[in-house]
Amino acid sequence: MDFPRPKPTIHHDNYVFWEGCKQHKLMIQKCANCGKLQHPPRPMCSACNSLDKEYVEASGKGEVHSFFIGERSLHPLFPPGFNMVLVDLEEGVRIVATIVDAEPDQIDFGTKVVLDFIDEEDWSLPVFRLAE
Repeated sequence: MDFPRPKPTIHHDNYVFWEGCKQHKLMIQKCANCGKLQHPPRPMCSACNSLDKEYVEASGKGEVHSFFIGERSLHPLFPPGFNMVLVDLEEGVRIVATIVDAEPDQIDFGTKVVLDFIDEEDWSLPVFRLAE
């Protein structure tokens, strides 16, 4: 049986991020007051508490800061060997995602990755692939 991928909850604070994903662009929130980048998007800047924000497109290049490899399946969408990674983007923010088309033993601290997307019916999910 095929299970649908859970759709993210889209709201005022993360709308630009998810709309960017639909266009295969990783949009990172930037404070219009002090210039600090932050992810995930939130209502105010974590540095200066400004409510003024804008967005910049990330390069999609990064490296694995930390990772988790699941040994047991809790759901058919997450079979044994499923990974969760915390990626340090070149821009200086971190994002939680998965690495697709990689064996568990190919993932380690510092592994270079590049952005990709999985397209669903009306939304797209950012994922990473091993950099060549």
